[in-house]
Amino acid sequence: MRPRAALIAGVAIVMTASGVGGWLGGRAADRRAESMHRDHARAVASLVAAQSDLFLRASDAASVRRLMLDIHDAGGIAACRVVLPGVGVIASTNAGEIGTMELPETWADSAVRAERPASDATVEVGFGVPGRGSGVVEADMVREPSVLKDSVLKALLVGGVLCGLLLLGFARVVRGQRAMVAVASALNAACSGERRADALRVDGQAGGVAEAWNTMLDERDALSAQIADRAVLETAGQPGSDGAAGTAACDAMASGVIVFDDSQEVVYANGAAGVLLGISRDALEEGTLDSVIDDEAVRGAVREVTETAGRSAWVRDIVRGDNSEDPDAELRVTVRSIELSGTTMASLLVEDITQQRLADRSRNAFVAQATHELRTPLTNIRLYVEQAIDEGDEDPAIRAEALNVIGSESRRLERIVSDMLCVSEIEAGSLSIRVGSVRSEALFDELQKDYRAQAAEKSIELVFDLPPKLPAFEGDRDRIAQALHNLIGNGLKYTPPGGRVDVRVELPESGGVIVSVADTGIGIDPDECERIFERFYRASDRRIAHVTGSGLGLALAREIARLHGGDIKVESAIDEGSTFTLSIPAQSGGEGEVGRAA
Repeated sequence: MRPRAALIAGVAIVMTASGVGGWLGGRAADRRAESMHRDHARAVASLVAAQSDLFLRASDAASVRRLMLDIHDAGGIAACRVVLPGVGVIASTNAGEIGTMELPETWADSAVRAERPASDATVEVGFGVPGRGSGVVEADMVREPSVLKDSVLKALLVGGVLCGLLLLGFARVVRGQRAMVAVASALNAACSGERRADALRVDGQAGGVAEAWNTMLDERDALSAQIADRAVLETAGQPGSDGAAGTAACDAMASGVIVFDDSQEVVYANGAAGVLLGISRDALEEGTLDSVIDDEAVRGAVREVTETAGRSAWVRDIVRGDNSEDPDAELRVTVRSIELSGTTMASLLVEDITQQRLADRSRNAFVAQATHELRTPLTNIRLYVEQAIDEGDEDPAIRAEALNVIGSESRRLERIVSDMLCVSEIEAGSLSIRVGSVRSEALFDELQKDYRAQAAEKSIELVFDLPPKLPAFEGDRDRIAQALHNLIGNGLKYTPPGGRVDVRVELPESGGVIVSVADTGIGIDPDECERIFERFYRASDRRIAHVTGSGLGLALAREIARLHGGDIKVESAIDEGSTFTLSIPAQSGGEGEVGRAA
């Protein structure tokens, strides 16, 4: 079973077990309460019967009525009355029920009625007055409101908390697997010829395996720097073929290398250093420390090394260009000392860490957005569970609305978790589709139901333009639904109130399906129309700064479309809306699983 299916099955089992347990517990509590009140009513009825027998022998009906007042004040039963056959009610906790105040000398002596069934709310106990007749005491037991609904809702709330803990535990497991997958991917890249540390580095927060891998890369880079220093020394101090070989080796490095003498003048610089610092190689080789390095901290480190033979290694991250959130490049500079014939020189190793920093910022933004995305449905579920418990018994409409919202938010939570799991599968190269028959009519009915309330809440007109007849087509039903959820959800999210979102379905003669989602929203800059399909990327439009999103939906939707042999295209302009077109061609080869290699 795949991890996502196992997680969904676990959540379903926990919620089902919680609901059934709450229902069984509620029924048991109701039965215990009913049995307790019935026993109490029977005891009161027996006591009244014994006392009435004594009082009526002395024709003291007033004492029987006073006994009813005491019973009423004591509580514990809903009502109690003394009935004489042929005479009627002579005493009751409810004075309005008394039919006669006069007690005849004799009355009917009928057989005592049997106790009523357990489902009845009234307990009857008979008694006989010698020489005068018989009577019956009726005690109405208290009926408390059922706790079944409250018990089920509380159990579901507990189940929701357990599901949250299950998600956290699953995330920890996935995190460990992700580290192994990431290291395996880096090893494959290294086998394919990739040598750059920033391309091979993995997320250090993924666990000990990732940290060990990154440490090994750092040690490799340190060794490479030592080799580079030795090559530079050979180039600077030894003429001839060996020097030429050293120069060629340094020029082939992707990292920049600069050597300063004890006068802070450049004695060697390779081509990569000029590219990374944005300086021509000729100007670099003829320059000095102050002319080629802008960062004062780096200058100070070089002076300390060359003038005082200070620390042998010093590392600092600097930016090239405007020092803002999006600089031209981010560089890591490592300063080391070189001892040559009694002279202390300084070498600079310059590495481009722009992509690494960009990946870190994207990951941090994703974690923040994903946390917010998960918190919102969980908060809504908790609030509506509390509302259903507090007000549901008094107003069934409120309870029904609360349960509908809880169901909707649970499906939303499932979609968010599914998107996050898909990202792991994409990174591992294991995202796949299972081709089968997709019932178009049921699929689009489900989409309309899921988004009708959201569109109405934002006063957006949501229109589904469907053909008169929707035949089935071949594809992965769950994956295609996931892609369409992301497209329609984006249309509603970025369309202001009063706008319109049109979902149009076309059925090409060659088979498959084409779905276009057009909105009248804020639109997308044409220069960003392709970048929005990158993972974690969000458009730079300031108007969407307050709109939450993980930056995953469109990337997953396109990946799903391409696994089916199709694609997603977008046409958009600022303030003129956007149209996303998802095409799924006819599938060949029947049912089965289709995947994409890493």
